[in-house]
Amino acid sequence: MRRDWTIMTSSQAALVLACRATRYFVSFIYDEFEFLLEMVILSRNENGATLYEIRDDLIKHFGLSFEDIWGYNCWEEHFRPMLSNIMPNITSKTLNGGCIVYFMNLDAAISKSYDASENMALICSTLEIDLNKLKEARDANISESDSIEAIVPKSTSSRVSTVSDSFYGHFLIGDNFFLELSHIDLRKKLTKSRVKQIGYCVSGETIFRAIKRISSSVISDAYQGAIINLGSVDLLRGKELVDIKKDMVDLCEILCEKNIFPIVTTIPPLANQMHNKVLEQKRKAFNTFLLEKFDCIDIEPCFLSNLSHILFDLYHPEPKNVPGSNRPMVLWNHVGRQRVVKMLKRKIPEIYGEY
Repeated sequence: MRRDWTIMTSSQAALVLACRATRYFVSFIYDEFEFLLEMVILSRNENGATLYEIRDDLIKHFGLSFEDIWGYNCWEEHFRPMLSNIMPNITSKTLNGGCIVYFMNLDAAISKSYDASENMALICSTLEIDLNKLKEARDANISESDSIEAIVPKSTSSRVSTVSDSFYGHFLIGDNFFLELSHIDLRKKLTKSRVKQIGYCVSGETIFRAIKRISSSVISDAYQGAIINLGSVDLLRGKELVDIKKDMVDLCEILCEKNIFPIVTTIPPLANQMHNKVLEQKRKAFNTFLLEKFDCIDIEPCFLSNLSHILFDLYHPEPKNVPGSNRPMVLWNHVGRQRVVKMLKRKIPEIYGEY
């Protein structure tokens, strides 16, 4: 029986994957295609999904063949890095014998179900996934091993934080903007891993992923607080503003529970997205929310003239593709970063009433 999919043809999938290679893609196609892969993996979360099981399920349920897109000998070398580096809600585990299995984060799946499109609902129906039941099981904490831990594998055990990015008694939490600031301006060393990272500054970091990272860490009590610059990647990925706000509240609450005082910063203009009026409106609304609800340092003026014009010469001249972001990012240059550093130095004492 023919299904009425608007995103499931091989030609459209090829378009999405071709777009992914350059990070230029249409938001609704990307979101639904990513959701498709996530739900296929979620359907096998009890034991994890191998690469070949994911491939076979896509063919069986949706008639979508990666071999047709990438070629019989090439699909695996394209698909594996995509799961590992670009899909933040997917985790992997290496079993005895070297087999790699993939798992989908249940909380992220449930969060997406709140604003699911018609195509997303069809995907869940085809795979016989009822996210509402999974949410009820999680919330009721019914048989913990059956409701959550069997669905989502335990992450690595809580680890003691080895944060090396202390900034006047605070550690930084951020994406590529703070990552470059930590590495170049504060001269901190990158962690030796496949993802660029310094402490809690991680390439392509979203607020939701920062929550997971902070939750599973034991943070030294030597730090007075944390300075957070997150939200840019969430905006670029098209996440709903209400969800971005909720994630920031959750992140700050977790930090407070760990006796870490959170200080947030506003999101400066995203230089290559000024034409996107919807995104720019969301960015300004998010900044207003941060300034009203949190101890916040407004760093947006660092990138504005006295007439409130954006100073594009404080950014790199070209956009940069970074893992975790579905669109290129134009990062701050040396002068822009130095302005931010000076603003933080001046404003941190004011937060604590030290003038």
